[in-house]
Amino acid sequence: AIRNGLASGTTNGTGFGGGIYCELGGTVLVGSGSSVHGNNARISGGGIYAEGCEVTSTAGGPLTDTAPLLGGIYQNISQLGGGAGIYATAGATLLLQGNSTTDLAYVTQNQSTPGGDGGGLYLIGAGTTATVRNAVIADNSSAHYGGGIYLAAGAVLDMAVDASQC
Repeated sequence: AIRNGLASGTTNGTGFGGGIYCELGGTVLVGSGSSVHGNNARISGGGIYAEGCEVTSTAGGPLTDTAPLLGGIYQNISQLGGGAGIYATAGATLLLQGNSTTDLAYVTQNQSTPGGDGGGLYLIGAGTTATVRNAVIADNSSAHYGGGIYLAAGAVLDMAVDASQC
């Protein structure tokens, strides 16, 4: 688990990626049974900040009406910019892929507050893409736009159920 991280910077270029900060071609894999939770970014990317990076998460668990404590990206906060769960920009690629009905990928209970957008996901910029398969994006909130997902400026979201897996 990556938990209770804090990116508290107040100057330009700081305060991003409370749990994980990735830029310029980096790769992040949050595998099954792992979690990124309880992190806080003063600006954006409470759980994960990805600028031009490749991010894959298969972390989560079974479908449930309560918080998935088995894994996932959950209970992160971004204060001013957005993307409390995941902030993706500048050509970043994001894959949220659950493996089966008992192992869904989760992005849940993240908060972009008091001044942000995109509680669960914030996707911005041409070339930025998110593919979501067998995943749950639920119970996220934002102060302004996109409690679950904020999508802007040429970013692409592709979401579906993979029937062969789920």
